Amino acid sequence: MSGGLFTWFAERVKECSDYLVLRLIRGTSRFESELTDEGRQEQRMWRDRRMRNLKGLALRAKRRQREAS
Repeated sequence: MSGGLFTWFAERVKECSDYLVLRLIRGTSRFESELTDEGRQEQRMWRDRRMRNLKGLALRAKRRQREAS
């Protein structure tokens, strides 16, 4: 296998294993089961805020990369 193909394949295997481990942990840990409805709503709000921040960071990084080239 060429280096690029091997790296791509290894990354896909790693992503898959991370996903499966996360599902196992969440499925067996009663994740968020102790939260009230208000707590779940607050968790959703914070999760949405983090995702917006990450998307903003990604957009700024792409913009800087385009400006640099």
